[in-house]
Amino acid sequence: MKMHKLIVLLILSFLVACNTNSDSAPSNDRSKTEPSKISNSSLPDQAPSRQAKSTLRKYKETTNIYAVNTDKNMLVALEVHQHDRIKLTKIKEKFASKIKKQFPKFKTEVSTDKKLVLEVKKLQNRIAKNNISDKKLKKEMDHLLKLLQEKT
Repeated sequence: MKMHKLIVLLILSFLVACNTNSDSAPSNDRSKTEPSKISNSSLPDQAPSRQAKSTLRKYKETTNIYAVNTDKNMLVALEVHQHDRIKLTKIKEKFASKIKKQFPKFKTEVSTDKKLVLEVKKLQNRIAKNNISDKKLKKEMDHLLKLLQEKT
């Protein structure tokens, strides 16, 4: 019984000692604070890229789809099933026209090149982790678009 009283007394004294706030009502200074934005760079909204990916996922020819966009450009890289690679140019043209119709304000490019697929996948992951600035994103996109033009 003495041990029980001692434990209760220790718990109560611990709780009283931890309560350092002598004022029961919050002060006016703290109640009016607003959260501030921590991120220094605001990336362009990637919703159009996500929407393009969901549009193209409906087709059975694709295996993986990666897409990134800036304010003006959108790059979609996709992988096609091996048995569909025979008609690769038709598939690419079909998807390019669908994306261009869906997003007329963007300069859209569609690629099935393996190197570009890997690069767009890396860029998409960096955007998802917020590990890239807006300026760097635009620079990377310009580089990828130049690579795409060289291949064509």
